[in-house]
Amino acid sequence: METLIDYVLANGKITFDDKPLTLLDFALFNELGYLQLIEHLPNEWKKQDEICIHDLAPLFHESKQAIQFTFLNTKERIVLFEAFLRAKRYCHVTISHYVNDVNTEFERQFAAVVFSIPESKTHQIVFRGTDDSLIGWKEDFKLTYMREIPAQRAAVVYLRTILPILSGEVIVSGHSKGGNLAVYAAANMSEDMQNRLSLIYMLDAPGFRKVFLESSGYRRVSGKIVSIKPHESVVGVMLTSDRSPLIVASKDRGMAQHLLLNWGIDKETDSFLGLEQLSPMSQKLEKTFAIWNQRLSHYELKNLFDLLFDLLIEEGVSSLDDLSGKHPLELRKHLEVYRQLTPQQRRLFVKAFNLFILAYRSSKLPKVKADKELLRLPEFFNRQK
Repeated sequence: METLIDYVLANGKITFDDKPLTLLDFALFNELGYLQLIEHLPNEWKKQDEICIHDLAPLFHESKQAIQFTFLNTKERIVLFEAFLRAKRYCHVTISHYVNDVNTEFERQFAAVVFSIPESKTHQIVFRGTDDSLIGWKEDFKLTYMREIPAQRAAVVYLRTILPILSGEVIVSGHSKGGNLAVYAAANMSEDMQNRLSLIYMLDAPGFRKVFLESSGYRRVSGKIVSIKPHESVVGVMLTSDRSPLIVASKDRGMAQHLLLNWGIDKETDSFLGLEQLSPMSQKLEKTFAIWNQRLSHYELKNLFDLLFDLLIEEGVSSLDDLSGKHPLELRKHLEVYRQLTPQQRRLFVKAFNLFILAYRSSKLPKVKADKELLRLPEFFNRQK
């Protein structure tokens, strides 16, 4: 199955004059938004208001051997970036207005960048999805119980600041949490500013609470939203969405389908390889998440996710990379903190675990006592030290 990398390789010599921007070009720019390009540049480069990405090629090739693959800078994204740098099609594309903010005090993870294509006078504002920081992942789960998470607030400020500066066509996009931020920010603009936006790409992104979908700001931009999800979407079926998505094939399975570089493409149509509907597993998960959120109060959800993440953060774990590189014994040591839960805290974990399993099994919940232990959590979480 061919992917976005194959699209870049096949179209590298075709200019935008010969082939206008396609959906796959927008997906490409969105994926490049995950790379931490600016952080590793010399200081004199960082001071520039706008950088032509192809000018980075010499620096990239000099440091290629020293590149360390991380949660964001994956091997596949580096391969994509290398193909991008070799492609004549993208030789004039620039980046600007880069922001990367991980704030532990305010529990906010936010990053955004503008890609500009001068040949077509088009700008794509890309909101990055979740990085590897535990703060970022904790913030994601706040979507289940907060009206507005800190990253959403930052996205509104960013779009309100950047949009008046740009002339020409403007597209907003994001993958995962970034797609949620793109829609949220667009919905909170004035009507005049919303009219500046051509399209909003929501790539396997979590949805929203129903009160947001009923807002006038959202209704004004909903017709511009293009929602795309892989066949076995997990993240994209969290919370609620009223947009009919384009379902795409993937060369991988399960959670690995969340990665955009695993999605299949159709070279004939310059689009993703479409399917008729989500997989049975994904459809069932969509119902499961809905039931789970209905049966757990906002207070319980907050306490659950505070417990889940804060205990690890207090242990000095700040990122998924901190955990992924650990020896199993070291990893087990970090997870020991969960044995220190109080009986009340363990009951909350048991309740949440049971509700999720029951909801997935039946897509509806029988009447059970909230604290009844129908299924046992793994013994590791229940036993005392």
